[in-house]
Amino acid sequence: MTRRPGVFWWSHERPALRRLMTDIERGQIDIVVVYKIDRLTRSFSDFSRMVDVFERYVNRPVN
Repeated sequence: MTRRPGVFWWSHERPALRRLMTDIERGQIDIVVVYKIDRLTRSFSDFSRMVDVFERYVNRPVN
């Protein structure tokens, strides 16, 4: 992820995350490794939606 001045973790304006999710849906990403879940998102509902996308497009179980 990239950090941009004026774009905070709670903002839905996260271009790098949007690119990641698009690349996953296009089949360009095989695996996503995150040190801590809160580095990806701090919203449980956003995380749940991401897991749905991961399970739909990535051929590995979410652990």
